[in-house]
Amino acid sequence: MKKGILIGLIIIGLYACSPVYLPNHINTPLLTRQGELNANLNVGISGFNPQISYAITDQLSVMANGSFVSFQNDGNTYPYRLIDLALGYNKPIWNNGIFETYTGFSNGQSYGTFFYDQSPDNDAVDYKANIQRLFLQPAFGFRSQVFDMVLANRLILHKVRANGQYFYDGFTEPVLNMKLGYKAVKLTGQFGLSIPLSTNVSYSWVPYIFYIGLQVKLFKDYKK
Repeated sequence: MKKGILIGLIIIGLYACSPVYLPNHINTPLLTRQGELNANLNVGISGFNPQISYAITDQLSVMANGSFVSFQNDGNTYPYRLIDLALGYNKPIWNNGIFETYTGFSNGQSYGTFFYDQSPDNDAVDYKANIQRLFLQPAFGFRSQVFDMVLANRLILHKVRANGQYFYDGFTEPVLNMKLGYKAVKLTGQFGLSIPLSTNVSYSWVPYIFYIGLQVKLFKDYKK
């Protein structure tokens, strides 16, 4: 776990400015039956990312995700916190295939750098930021006893408030999520991009998504 956090902090450290937005791990649980419970522990770009998801019915599920990290920049410590809550729909397709989509709300806080093009010196200033976002997350996955693979894309409407000002931006975040293990316990790896949908984002963010972790799926009659 410590190595994963270190990798994430090294990537963050490649940026001269403190990132306001760190894309968290995209949770793709691939639930298919009522009562299924999925727990993930991931580390990467946004530090420690615990996640849990539960199938209310065979097709409806809920999830909660967290992101927690603190990093150093110019002698200062910058904490980052983000919480997701989402409602999902999932449906088996083809042979061992699953379509799922989640829609949810996020809330968090960050300290980071904002750029003000209207200032004479194009100043960059650090502020505490409140982060809120709405997201839609469709995904197509394949699930087996040994290997899972998921292609997902999280579409985000992002609102950031800092120093009394509001910033609104959209992001698209395509990822590949792979899981390897046996039945209910699998190691996971996720790779992707965080791409702004506009060219005038006024704050710094990390454009890469990278995580490693562990998934545990609980069900009293586990078969896949």
